[in-house]
Amino acid sequence: MNELESIWKQYGIFREKIVSDSAIGYSVNHTARIYLVNADGNLRLSYGYQTRMKDIVSDLNILLK
Repeated sequence: MNELESIWKQYGIFREKIVSDSAIGYSVNHTARIYLVNADGNLRLSYGYQTRMKDIVSDLNILLK
């Protein structure tokens, strides 16, 4: 996971592993967003957890034109 640290930091992604009584012994709190990144690794758009799929599809159609 260390190789992902710089990517998480670059995009402002939060995550933390918490010891719990779950079957695997931990849970993970994390950012609940969808990131649209272009081929050069640049963040184009970011969507919150409850963004409607039709809004994301509309943005993708605009960007692909």
